[in-house]
Amino acid sequence: MKTTILGMGIMGRGFAQRLHALGFDVCAWNRTPDALKPLREAGLHCEEDLRKAVSGADVVLTILAHGPAVDAVKEAIPSGVCWLQMSTVGPEWAEKFASYAASRKISWFDAPVLGSRVPAANGKLCILCSTEASEQDRQKTRPILEALSQKIVDLNGNSRASLLKLCINNWMCGLLAGLSESLRLAESYQISHQEFYEAMSGAAFTSPYSAQKASAMGEQNFDAHFPLRLALKDLRLVHEAALAQSLSMPASDAVRALLEEVDAAGFGDEDVAAIYRAGQHD
Repeated sequence: MKTTILGMGIMGRGFAQRLHALGFDVCAWNRTPDALKPLREAGLHCEEDLRKAVSGADVVLTILAHGPAVDAVKEAIPSGVCWLQMSTVGPEWAEKFASYAASRKISWFDAPVLGSRVPAANGKLCILCSTEASEQDRQKTRPILEALSQKIVDLNGNSRASLLKLCINNWMCGLLAGLSESLRLAESYQISHQEFYEAMSGAAFTSPYSAQKASAMGEQNFDAHFPLRLALKDLRLVHEAALAQSLSMPASDAVRALLEEVDAAGFGDEDVAAIYRAGQHD
């Protein structure tokens, strides 16, 4: 069974390498061919031509930066395949893709992920999956989803997974905004990062993720696991989803403004923990 993965960014590379290592028949494609070179050297089947990449595929997995990027490749996806759409695109794009898939007799799976670079490479993601696909197609795609994840949350419908992903990313970005400001306040009163971490580690609400990001902020290590520009894109999608429900989200709006500021200062390709830079850059 051939699986074609469209998009060799941080997550797509991890997916391709993980599935290849486990013996899956994988073909990798990327809009810019330079990203394929290290994968080809590692023995993965890579195609620079989109049509060739998807030819003969049983499953096509899209993991691209945003809705327009997915929209640009969707017409190449052959009828009759299973489409695992794992990019974070929001419910409006997800509904559009679901309708398009139905018109082409493509089996659609709305399957965004929770996790970043290291969980993607190690198969430790959480996958949110909503679909109305047949049981046969669900079983066909299940080994791929299980190979990439430690948990799969199954949801009914065509776009509920995309909406849930936005809700969770909104919470995550709010967590990081509060963490960064708390660290900066502590620093201003000569409370060391080590003292902050030690106290934080004993709190019931502390998670491994928050501890990891607190360490990154303290060390000023913003090597990208989840680029800040993509977090900003997600909060823009959150804003659109809230407007569609006439819902006011002032905290989310404030966090989005912080991300806008850091992105505009040229740090969008750094990790989302670089929200710590808000108010500090020249």
